[in-house]
Amino acid sequence: MSTASAAVGRRQVLPVYGAGFGAAFGAHAVAANLGAYALGRHDSLLELGLILGVYDAAEVVLKPVFGAVVDRRGRRR
Repeated sequence: MSTASAAVGRRQVLPVYGAGFGAAFGAHAVAANLGAYALGRHDSLLELGLILGVYDAAEVVLKPVFGAVVDRRGRRR
């Protein structure tokens, strides 16, 4: 792979990196504030941990599945 084609490849994936950063930043901002919210409602830290665990597990399981579907079918118009 030449340097020019490597630069083009990097430019093509920059939007993907940006979207991933935005999604991760948003999810962690919500997670950081859930603790104060849960304790303000007098819920347990166990419930907070379960909520965060279910979210992370769903993300790990569903992202590859829906990524494969989009790769196969293409994006919507």
